[in-house]
Amino acid sequence: GFFHGHTYSANPLACSAAIAGIELLNSEEIQNGISYINSVNKRFSEELKHNTKVKNIRSIGVILAFELNIEMERYGNLRDKIFKAFLDKGVYLRPLGNTIYILTPYTISKKELQKVHETIKEVLSEF
Repeated sequence: GFFHGHTYSANPLACSAAIAGIELLNSEEIQNGISYINSVNKRFSEELKHNTKVKNIRSIGVILAFELNIEMERYGNLRDKIFKAFLDKGVYLRPLGNTIYILTPYTISKKELQKVHETIKEVLSEF
């Protein structure tokens, strides 16, 4: 018997949801949002290059990541303080050790993305 056929057997509801997701991802609105986020992240990356507390900046598409130029434990006190600093300012970014990683939602508004970037600058100035 093929006991797990239901998982991979082209369930019509799952296929409809997948097709709708692909159509949405390929929509002009979402593609414009991705292009916008990409360009803003690249500009912000250039700005971060001048900050001595930052190293190894990388950006592709809606993803932006950089490392803090600070020695710290991956899950230590400083990481927790940085996490709390972001959270207190209304931005949910979870440092992975000394790495700040941003995966921006495709539908983020200009104002929200600006707040994320401004908050990063504020938190960097505090540490």
